[in-house]
Amino acid sequence: LPAVEILLGVAEPREGFALRSMEQYRAEIEASAAMNFKRWSAKVVSDLSKESGRTFADANAYVLDFMTRRADMMAAEWLADAQ
Repeated sequence: LPAVEILLGVAEPREGFALRSMEQYRAEIEASAAMNFKRWSAKVVSDLSKESGRTFADANAYVLDFMTRRADMMAAEWLADAQ
Protein backbone atom coordinates (compact mmCIF):
# COMPACT_ATOMS: atom_id res chain seq x y z
CA LEU A 1 0.00 0.00 0.00
CA PRO A 2 2.91 2.42 -0.51
CA ALA A 3 1.00 4.89 -2.71
CA VAL A 4 -1.95 5.07 -0.29
CA GLU A 5 0.44 5.58 2.62
CA ILE A 6 2.04 8.48 0.74
CA LEU A 7 -1.39 10.01 0.02
CA LEU A 8 -2.35 9.68 3.69
CA GLY A 9 0.92 11.28 4.80
CA VAL A 10 2.16 8.28 6.79
CA ALA A 11 5.03 7.56 4.39
CA GLU A 12 7.37 9.71 2.34
CA PRO A 13 7.78 9.13 -1.39
CA ARG A 14 11.09 8.01 -2.79
CA GLU A 15 13.20 10.75 -4.34
CA GLY A 16 11.89 11.69 -7.76
CA PHE A 17 8.49 10.13 -7.09
CA ALA A 18 5.78 12.60 -8.13
CA LEU A 19 3.04 11.46 -5.73
CA ARG A 20 2.51 13.72 -2.71
CA SER A 21 0.30 13.63 0.37
CA MET A 22 -3.33 14.72 0.30
CA GLU A 23 -2.34 17.52 2.68
CA GLN A 24 0.18 18.80 0.15
CA TYR A 25 -2.38 18.62 -2.65
CA ARG A 26 -4.95 20.36 -0.43
CA ALA A 27 -2.55 23.22 0.24
CA GLU A 28 -1.82 23.57 -3.49
CA ILE A 29 -5.45 23.79 -4.60
CA GLU A 30 -7.14 25.47 -1.62
CA ALA A 31 -7.21 28.93 -3.23
CA SER A 32 -8.51 27.49 -6.50
CA ALA A 33 -11.21 25.59 -4.65
CA ALA A 34 -12.28 28.76 -2.86
CA MET A 35 -12.66 30.53 -6.22
CA ASN A 36 -14.59 27.56 -7.57
CA PHE A 37 -17.07 27.74 -4.70
CA LYS A 38 -17.53 31.46 -5.38
CA ARG A 39 -18.00 30.87 -9.11
CA TRP A 40 -20.67 28.22 -8.84
CA SER A 41 -23.93 28.93 -7.09
CA ALA A 42 -24.64 27.35 -3.72
CA LYS A 43 -27.48 25.38 -5.33
CA VAL A 44 -25.16 23.76 -7.91
CA VAL A 45 -22.52 22.97 -5.29
CA SER A 46 -25.19 21.61 -2.95
CA ASP A 47 -26.72 19.35 -5.61
CA LEU A 48 -23.37 17.99 -6.77
CA SER A 49 -21.79 17.45 -3.38
CA LYS A 50 -24.46 16.04 -1.12
CA GLU A 51 -22.28 13.14 0.04
CA SER A 52 -18.79 14.47 -0.51
CA GLY A 53 -19.20 17.79 1.28
CA ARG A 54 -20.56 21.23 0.57
CA THR A 55 -17.30 22.97 1.42
CA PHE A 56 -13.69 22.38 0.43
CA ALA A 57 -12.87 21.33 3.99
CA ASP A 58 -15.76 18.83 4.00
CA ALA A 59 -14.75 17.42 0.61
CA ASN A 60 -11.15 17.09 1.75
CA ALA A 61 -12.25 15.30 4.93
CA TYR A 62 -14.49 13.01 2.85
CA VAL A 63 -11.61 11.96 0.58
CA LEU A 64 -9.23 11.45 3.51
CA ASP A 65 -11.81 9.33 5.32
CA PHE A 66 -12.44 7.27 2.18
CA MET A 67 -8.71 6.71 1.60
CA THR A 68 -8.15 5.75 5.25
CA ARG A 69 -11.02 3.25 5.21
CA ARG A 70 -9.85 1.89 1.86
CA ALA A 71 -6.29 1.44 3.13
CA ASP A 72 -7.60 -0.38 6.21
CA MET A 73 -9.72 -2.67 4.02
CA MET A 74 -6.84 -3.43 1.65
CA ALA A 75 -4.46 -4.12 4.50
CA ALA A 76 -6.96 -6.47 6.17
CA GLU A 77 -7.72 -8.22 2.90
CA TRP A 78 -4.25 -8.59 1.42
CA LEU A 79 -1.66 -8.01 4.10
CA ALA A 80 -3.12 -9.98 7.01
CA ASP A 81 -1.99 -13.30 5.52
CA ALA A 82 1.49 -11.94 4.74
CA GLN A 83 2.32 -11.21 8.38
